[in-house]
Amino acid sequence: MNNIPIRQTILATLAFSFSNLQKLLEVSIFPLLAAIPFITILPELIVILQAQLFGVGEVQEYPRFYELYLLMFDYAYMALIINIYRLVVSGENSVARLGVVFPSLRLGRFFLLFLFLSIATQFPIFISPFFSPYCLFPSHSHVT
Repeated sequence: MNNIPIRQTILATLAFSFSNLQKLLEVSIFPLLAAIPFITILPELIVILQAQLFGVGEVQEYPRFYELYLLMFDYAYMALIINIYRLVVSGENSVARLGVVFPSLRLGRFFLLFLFLSIATQFPIFISPFFSPYCLFPSHSHVT
């Protein structure tokens, strides 16, 4: 099994980020703007989901257009992944200005990457309500 040089990988990532900082900021503008509506209603959605799934609080109505905001957030996340991939693989000239990505046939492989990254990054958020009682109120059986 090959050992991954973690320190060199981190340093190479930082070097790439600092050398392409302006282009990374450019390609992040549109995805960030597309994600803002969902981010603004996220606390309200969390309260609603806690009420529905765990019986905490009163069940309320979902915010208007939350499905559209979720799709916009997903598109923004996928556009950011595509733009960073293009920037790393093909260089600065392959990325559209402001990070706008139009759908194409090559979008399928990025959709799979997007699903994997979404599950990997959001999984701790989904399981945290199950573990919070154990973290907040540990059993005192070891105390005599």
